[in-house]
Amino acid sequence: MAVLNRMRDHMALVLWFLVFAFILLIVFEWGMSYSGGSIFSGSTDAGSVNGKKLSRQDYSTVVKNLTDQYRQRNNQEPDAYVDQLIQDEAFNQLVQRELLDEAIARVGLKVTDEELAAWVSSENPPQFIRQQFTNEQGQFDKARLKEAMSNPQNKEVWRQIDQMLREQRVAERFQNLMSQYLVISPLEIKYKFLGDNSKATVNYIQFSPATIVDSTVAVSDDEIEAAYDKAKDEFKKKETRKVKFVVFSTLPSKEDSLNALKDAEEMTANFKVNTNDSAFVTRYSEKPYSSAFVSRGELGEARDIIFDMAAGSVIQVKDVDGYHIMKAVEFKKGEETRFHARHILVKPSGGTVADTLAALEKIKTYKAEIQKSKLPLEEAFIEHARMFSSDGSAPKGGDLGWFKTGQMVKPFEDAVKSGKPGTLVGPVKTQFGYHLIYVIGKDDRQVKVAEVYKSISASGKTQRLVQQNAEDFAYLATEDGFETEAETRKLQIQESPEIEKKTALPGLEFNSNLASWMFRAKTGDISEVFNLTDKIVVAKLEGISPEGFQPLDDQLKASLKSRVIRDKKLDLLLDEANQVAQKIGNNLEAAATIKPEYAVKTAQDFTLNGVAPGVGRENTFNGVAFSLNDGAVSKPFKGDRAVYILKLVQKTDADLTKLENEAPRIAGQLENTKKNELVNGWLEGAKEKAKIEDDRENVPGL
Repeated sequence: MAVLNRMRDHMALVLWFLVFAFILLIVFEWGMSYSGGSIFSGSTDAGSVNGKKLSRQDYSTVVKNLTDQYRQRNNQEPDAYVDQLIQDEAFNQLVQRELLDEAIARVGLKVTDEELAAWVSSENPPQFIRQQFTNEQGQFDKARLKEAMSNPQNKEVWRQIDQMLREQRVAERFQNLMSQYLVISPLEIKYKFLGDNSKATVNYIQFSPATIVDSTVAVSDDEIEAAYDKAKDEFKKKETRKVKFVVFSTLPSKEDSLNALKDAEEMTANFKVNTNDSAFVTRYSEKPYSSAFVSRGELGEARDIIFDMAAGSVIQVKDVDGYHIMKAVEFKKGEETRFHARHILVKPSGGTVADTLAALEKIKTYKAEIQKSKLPLEEAFIEHARMFSSDGSAPKGGDLGWFKTGQMVKPFEDAVKSGKPGTLVGPVKTQFGYHLIYVIGKDDRQVKVAEVYKSISASGKTQRLVQQNAEDFAYLATEDGFETEAETRKLQIQESPEIEKKTALPGLEFNSNLASWMFRAKTGDISEVFNLTDKIVVAKLEGISPEGFQPLDDQLKASLKSRVIRDKKLDLLLDEANQVAQKIGNNLEAAATIKPEYAVKTAQDFTLNGVAPGVGRENTFNGVAFSLNDGAVSKPFKGDRAVYILKLVQKTDADLTKLENEAPRIAGQLENTKKNELVNGWLEGAKEKAKIEDDRENVPGL
């Protein structure tokens, strides 16, 4: 009751908070968001839809709400690129809201006062009201709601809530009105159930385009032009710009780095004699003091050395982000053990038993070679991991770092736990293949670290010099020519491809001011100085390309030539597969006697709607597999990636006795999918027909 009493005492404040919370909560399934009164000043329009103005205030409010949501979800500030995405989404939501309002007005949907009052006071009120007026027993407290509504102090708050609830109700009705056109037939439900639950296992021969050398396939210009005409819709393009640009780095200078090292060494010496860790860290560190204990692997590879120090020791570590002066304050036994290991992974080349046995023999060979090597055991292991492992850790000698229970697949994890540090374990079989493991260490300790962090950053002097240099270049480039001035200063000129609006230049972070300049400038214009996080950019607009179709230039011809080559390879492979099929009949294994690459592979237990293991998403492959009877062999056919011959080993039909129980869930999935498609389709169609003006670039502060 104490919580409810406090709510009553401060009800006006609570209800104003509810209005703001409600703005964030009213997000319809299909992307709408309320964009009510703004806390920002100004009256300039952000744009218009069919002549109806979109206010700057509304736009600013939605941007703020979306930015707050991003911060809450990601626990960080949006960067320039994300910030631009948020601004575009805010404008898009305002456009959608206006199109919705127009459609609602056309069909005459309304909500009466009586209906709204009945909804708010019902046993199933709006979600945000139920949340705020639920008592400690979890029941909706109508008395408290009635008290809040009758309080004259809350009149203006309830007026706004009334308006928002009407908009939500009308929007829901409009959505339901559109949803009346949806039809989910029993046959659709049945087909989805069968597609998700029927399973097949096939043996197959794959005829891969990789077996044909590209240079042996002749492609004419007429064939490339035909491919372009056939797929021309793929090459629609928006208005683009092309620029040349130079980059001035604002990274720390050599002097800055030396000063940072000097400061770090001085801090290290002082930290060793300091008696108040928290006060010292608070005063000198660029990151806050923490008294938490950490386990192996949580500090990163470079700083993990603190676990090898004695309690009370101070060590200076240079990491990628700067200097860390660390004191091992206290060690204690943790609740779980951490493990450190290297591994070599050998993956079977296919799905047959022979492929699996071959992988096992390889890993055994590597183990024997490592054990016989004249190098120390770990060094020999590292050498073999770099040369032979199929895992991404190979460049690091198979090093997986420190990990805890549950982070690795169980067979691998159990093997590491059973091994002693400094020994080999394996071969160990997992779903990924065969592993040979070198156990580096195990540690159940935790350490409390007092840490002073000192970044290596550009000084104000360095930044001013780079800024002045960039401004001088921009001025003189306008006078003497961009290329001439860059050559004089020995600056590298970079060229962009065709850049769409609100797209970053290659190798750079997105900058909205730079992107906006590119689409305002004229060909030959030289930009002002644009400041990025650690760079300064000056650009020259080289060309303007209007909206239309991408021209059949050399770059596109090369891309289309690859496509034509692939298609012609598949045709050649289909002929080859037909010849093989005539020779082997139903005996797929006989194909390997013709060519070793015709070896039979197996894809086990995949569903019609799923992905066949080792094949990838090949809808034609799945469709052919499920069209066969047990033991039957398909005719050769083309997929997207290769040509195949399949033999159905086993097909297990879905248990239709379970369909009745699953039908409501499947119907819900199909309904949501179709509803999203319907509403998104309506919105896209409405946008195409509408006259939408985006004036944000012309409004100061937007």
